[in-house]
Amino acid sequence: MFATDQRRIGGRQSLRVLSAPSSSENYMNRYRLMVRKGARLLGHFESATPWARDAVQDISRCLAGAGYDLELLVADGERRLLDCAPDGIRLLASEPLFKRAELQPW
Repeated sequence: MFATDQRRIGGRQSLRVLSAPSSSENYMNRYRLMVRKGARLLGHFESATPWARDAVQDISRCLAGAGYDLELLVADGERRLLDCAPDGIRLLASEPLFKRAELQPW
């Protein structure tokens, strides 16, 4: 089931879906590789292409060899912001939810 938060904004009702159930079909190809040098976060590489796993493998191989600390995250859900109006429901925004995954030695 969905967790929701309802608010009225400018005369319209806004429904925020706090978490959506997992669906391996939608999220199985979205990876985020967090890149750190020591304790400092430098950024991340994210891929949602059909070859995302291969892309993450290539990037992690290059960065790990150069002394960077890496953390692999895999999307397993989605947070959605919906607008509920008399003319229907519109999706205003969505955000993938990531969980930590084991970074395999490539």
